[in-house]
Amino acid sequence: MYSNIIVNPNHSTPPNSNFNPKTGFGSGVNYGTRVLRGVCEEPPPGLGKREREPMAEVVAAIKMLGDGFVRMEQMKMDMAREIETMRIEIEMEMKRTEMILESQKRIVEAFAKAVSEKNNKRSKKAPSPHS
Repeated sequence: MYSNIIVNPNHSTPPNSNFNPKTGFGSGVNYGTRVLRGVCEEPPPGLGKREREPMAEVVAAIKMLGDGFVRMEQMKMDMAREIETMRIEIEMEMKRTEMILESQKRIVEAFAKAVSEKNNKRSKKAPSPHS
């Protein structure tokens, strides 16, 4: 489809010359070539001009794909780190809650025991009216 388009390497393209107003994103056939030219000005020796341009586009496309994979993996690692941090925080909060509940349980048991002992002492001290 775009194989007949040849980019003049001596022509300087404006930074947003491939801006597509319909999508709002750059969508040029030669985007990868421009990216590659910024990285490697010297074409590989032994290749004709016709062979260099498609190779440059392929190299740039592969580089862009690799960069995309690296960014995606970095995002995955960041998310895994964040999830692990959240898991640890939740685990610590659960331990704290368990300790509070255990303390409250002991307080209630101690209070119930004190009330029970007080009731038992009263019943032993007071003689029954039938005796």
